[in-house]
Amino acid sequence: MRNIVILGSTGSIGKNALDIIDRNADKLKIIGLAANRNYKLLTEQIKKYNPSFVTINNKVGLDFLRKTFADSSTEILDDSGHKSAIEVLSSLPETDIVLNAIVGSAGLKATAAALRAGKRVALANKESMVAAGPILRNLANEYNGEIIPVDSEHSAIFQCLQTGGKDEVTSLILTGSGGPFLNRANLDDVTIEEALHHPNWQMGPKITIDSATMMNKALKL
Repeated sequence: MRNIVILGSTGSIGKNALDIIDRNADKLKIIGLAANRNYKLLTEQIKKYNPSFVTINNKVGLDFLRKTFADSSTEILDDSGHKSAIEVLSSLPETDIVLNAIVGSAGLKATAAALRAGKRVALANKESMVAAGPILRNLANEYNGEIIPVDSEHSAIFQCLQTGGKDEVTSLILTGSGGPFLNRANLDDVTIEEALHHPNWQMGPKITIDSATMMNKALKL
């Protein structure tokens, strides 16, 4: 049985991870969950998985969770200690795998904390590597942590490179699967509303704009 912490459990990656855990309940166990604002969905997840530790990144959510789970075994973490709640959750001694699906550079501290604790980090937060890749790799080496890419192209490339020697690879190509302007020739009069209307995914405004402008490919690279 492997103990799992999911950071960003109410987002698309977090929800998909929980679906996988549901189908492997004999091998994987949730011991910690973190969310940004969606305390209603997080409440449902707590009731279903009964994690030992939970945190959420807003006061309204914290107050609601404290009242709702006052008599339960789940501990609601906050930022009152010397470490942030997300860093505490990332470095629990009993954790085997930390899935970091936090959006943006806010996920960097969690990645660093998990690696310092020698954890296997399933990393969907590519901004961590963009901001501090060499530092995180050094932490992984120093503390016997591990970084496993789980986000789209990163994971695909990682899996492909497991099948042979790296000296067999001369180039890697990242393709675009098609955003809101896939079949549009002229982009002179694009509106923000159009850029925010992705045809396939609901990713939040930041990532959606990154996708529409192809900035997301630069971050992945």
